[in-house]
Amino acid sequence: MAQGKVGVLRLKIGDCFTNESDTVEFVLGVPCSAPRSSKVFAIFELPVGDYPGAEKTKNIALTKCFDESLNTPEHLDITKIISISGYAPDSKSWASDRSVICFSTPKIEANTGDF
Repeated sequence: MAQGKVGVLRLKIGDCFTNESDTVEFVLGVPCSAPRSSKVFAIFELPVGDYPGAEKTKNIALTKCFDESLNTPEHLDITKIISISGYAPDSKSWASDRSVICFSTPKIEANTGDF
């Protein structure tokens, strides 16, 4: 599990993190029991081709992250999850990286132990 300052592209499935900055290049790797931590539950690649634009990339990423969450038993209890989201590539990174990192963030009261 990643701990401390971690590049987003180094996150792996099962890693937990917090991100209290405006940048998505780095996050703070933390234990999954840490308050307000998010947990990576899926990573996938967008197809090769021309960059589809920010809005389309975001929509594809969020739709697939939601679909992936349905295939992850621990994420089926929607009463414990406040959001499902993902980090997607932008136009600058598209040529070398098309990874989408899906993560969930639990409700504060649900995040009292390893989720």
